[in-house]
Amino acid sequence: MSERPLVGIALGGGASRGLAHVGVLKVLREHRIPIDLISGCSMGAVVGGIVASGCSLDYLEKICVQMSFMDSRKLYDVVMPRKGFIRGDRALSVIYTLVGDKTFDQLDIPFSCVTTCLEDAKLLTLESGRVVDAIRASISVPGIFEPVMIDGKMCVDGGVMDRVPVKAVRDRGADFVIAVDVAYHGTPRPQAKNLVEILYHSYELMEWQANRSVIDTSDFLITPDTMPINPATLDQAEECIQLGYEAAASCVDDIITALRMANIPLLPEN
Repeated sequence: MSERPLVGIALGGGASRGLAHVGVLKVLREHRIPIDLISGCSMGAVVGGIVASGCSLDYLEKICVQMSFMDSRKLYDVVMPRKGFIRGDRALSVIYTLVGDKTFDQLDIPFSCVTTCLEDAKLLTLESGRVVDAIRASISVPGIFEPVMIDGKMCVDGGVMDRVPVKAVRDRGADFVIAVDVAYHGTPRPQAKNLVEILYHSYELMEWQANRSVIDTSDFLITPDTMPINPATLDQAEECIQLGYEAAASCVDDIITALRMANIPLLPEN
């Protein structure tokens, strides 16, 4: 274990807007900012788990951009709605191609993600077992994706209780936490066009109200303006990644200053 204070990053949920995390992480890498621990929620769990598994950011960005040219409906295995409109197996298969069959203890960077247990009304932090299974639980937006059963209990998107899991990464030992919130912050939005957008807009509003005070417990907060991005498709993947890059680049000097004040050095140059 390193003797210096540990830096953790908490990557928040936001459906396709979560691809902005890729741009944020690129800036942190370019400026040699250490990332010792990662936590994620929903799409933040997807990006965080893939990066923690050892996938390079450049390759991940390439895959995301390539997927933006395909029909997003191919990722959605729609079912007759009993517990959700989308089973989630197709989305899981894409994540599996990048993470593989790795368990949490096989990751390059310590990682955790959050999901919400409906029966117990509790937030669960997942940090053992297969990574893809934990990510699948974390992305289970209520009413959209079918829930996941964990230990016999129904689990849905962690954003219901903790959209940006600052506490999860701090509990793993992070002394300094950078939080990235890519989702709704109370700004006006275009009128919803269909049932999925109505459900998602309503969910975003409840999520924002429930989580905004918790997000402020981080040591540094990055908030890319992803509202121009349609959260339901991957069509704007490249634009979304760029928005994350620009948001992080605009405040990276402040992050470095905050790290120095906390006696956390940058990584050595290669």
